[in-house]
Amino acid sequence: MDHHSTHASYRERLIEHLFIGELLKHAWLVRDRRLEIARPEVDNSGYDLIAEERTLMRHLQLKASKLDARTARQNVHTALGS
Repeated sequence: MDHHSTHASYRERLIEHLFIGELLKHAWLVRDRRLEIARPEVDNSGYDLIAEERTLMRHLQLKASKLDARTARQNVHTALGS
């Protein structure tokens, strides 16, 4: 087992926090808007985050893999389409 899979949950949370930080920074500096981020308590519908800006709301599913990973493609939860 390599160090990438040993600390997978740490890496997943780190990438999520960095992504949220970039979204908030962009909303504040570039768009001059207030962006709200929420996390669901359970993972029934396949999304990891909810981003809301005024009347626009998006449910986001986050996926990440290293460049040379065996998983070159990711599956997306079908509930996100509706």
